[in-house]
Amino acid sequence: MAGLTEQEVEAVAKQASAAGEQVRVSREVDLPNDRGPTYVQLSQLPPDATQEFSLAVRNVGAGLALIGEVRMCWSDARNPAGGVAVYFGTVDASVLPPGEWMRPEFLFPPSQSGHVELFTANGRFWIEVDYSDAGGRQHETSRLICEREASADSSGFRVTGLELEREGDVEPYVASQAR
Repeated sequence: MAGLTEQEVEAVAKQASAAGEQVRVSREVDLPNDRGPTYVQLSQLPPDATQEFSLAVRNVGAGLALIGEVRMCWSDARNPAGGVAVYFGTVDASVLPPGEWMRPEFLFPPSQSGHVELFTANGRFWIEVDYSDAGGRQHETSRLICEREASADSSGFRVTGLELEREGDVEPYVASQAR
């Protein structure tokens, strides 16, 4: 490295650090089973009741996560905008310290029961959580893939995959499947 400038050395060090961080994150998001499978239970409620859905999500990063939008998405061939339906939810925490949990919640009033019927019939949906680092510089999305659990009743779903995607990227930089 005799001919490298100080800036070039710093750039190489940053690249090495970023590569190491990607490996660390990919190992951590391997959907550990230490808490058992993660289920999303869809309640059998009367047709005039509001359906509530929520799922626990944990910050596995080293710093604070500033939570942005949360979305529940599912395939919908009737939707002319790409065949994906998007439904926005709320969170119980907008700032999430490392290792802490939050719970995105999605409320479907009776007028939206057709949405519930559609993603339940599909047997698959995903939840997207937008977040950034404490400085607001690193914008990412975590995508939790939920699929019908074969051994559960008709309303049981389980998290079967996780994807991490940086803002502006077309493909996730980490994708993991449940074991």
